[in-house]
Amino acid sequence: MNKKKLILSVAGLALLGGGAYFGLAYSLPLITSQFIRQNGFPEARVKNFYVTPTGVMIDHISLDSNDFSTIDNINITMNWLEFIKDRKIQSVNVKDITLTAELDDAGHFKIAGWDATLPEGGGSGSSLLPLQSVLLQGVTVDLDTPQGDIRIEGKLSLDTPNATIQNIQYAIWGQQHQLSFDTKGSGKLS
Repeated sequence: MNKKKLILSVAGLALLGGGAYFGLAYSLPLITSQFIRQNGFPEARVKNFYVTPTGVMIDHISLDSNDFSTIDNINITMNWLEFIKDRKIQSVNVKDITLTAELDDAGHFKIAGWDATLPEGGGSGSSLLPLQSVLLQGVTVDLDTPQGDIRIEGKLSLDTPNATIQNIQYAIWGQQHQLSFDTKGSGKLS
């Protein structure tokens, strides 16, 4: 009789775990798309979304209907129990962000797919991002201006050594026929 109860308990736990996994795998892509849409990109589409034991991987986000502005890969690393309990994310690694932008004669700046909405603060009262580490690799903005086109590229890293400080390092560079620049910097949020 005990063997039967054990088998039923294990089967029940397996069904519960499988249901939770498939529920996450179904709902998280929808939640992610909705979050991106509410924060400035109303036509955003998430192509491939994978739930892993150590976090989430997203392959290709189209930020506009024509695929001019895109994010090719996002890897979010977390301990699922800590995330559910404390909303703690260990790291976010974003690769190959490409934005197509335009600056017109009147000085109006537009990014393909962006409705000029900025994300709202989390309301925690802290100026720090709730992340241990962020790495943006390969950020590219192709900017069309009345004076000609320019490609601006960059990268950014953010690390949180303790609960009160975040260190930021960045590099931005660009080159056009008549203009080139290169700048690097670092700073702290506290």
